[in-house]
Amino acid sequence: MSFESLLIDDIKRAVNDAMDIAIEAVQKELTEQGHVLTAALRDNIEKVTKLEGTAVISRMFLEDYFQVIETGVPASKIPYTPGGGGGGSSKYIEGLISSFLKRGRGFEEAKRAAFATANRQSSGGMPTRASFRFSRNGRRTKFLSTATKDAMPAMAKAMGRLASYFQDTLDRELRTFSNLKVTA
Repeated sequence: MSFESLLIDDIKRAVNDAMDIAIEAVQKELTEQGHVLTAALRDNIEKVTKLEGTAVISRMFLEDYFQVIETGVPASKIPYTPGGGGGGSSKYIEGLISSFLKRGRGFEEAKRAAFATANRQSSGGMPTRASFRFSRNGRRTKFLSTATKDAMPAMAKAMGRLASYFQDTLDRELRTFSNLKVTA
């Protein structure tokens, strides 16, 4: 294996370590914010690290709905109009009913709670003030931006270890090179 491929492997390892730190921070922040009913967002984070040209790139992949949790939803974007339903079905209401069923409520109680939540969200947006009771840190949005910002020092430290490793490797290689004897 060439010296260059060893360095690339070491860079990938350091970038992977830094991304693992970011993912752990995101998972912790989601837990602290109380987004753990199904834990799908927290538990299904994936990463891909690869060499693209001359750069090692690492990407984090989250469930499609992560942006709703990251930024919240203004009341004007909630797909429900109080008293405006025609008795049909709504994926939004079905989703709310499902979440209340997962909390152990019976169907009729879950249905009432879903419509009460829809009414509240249609006037105040999401998250609702009441949802803050599930949070341990007082936040219900900005899980990704908060976690990655908070993880930056540890991520930088992981990458800094790589710089130290490069210096040690370079010193070792230079010593090896300087000890070579040229024979004619």
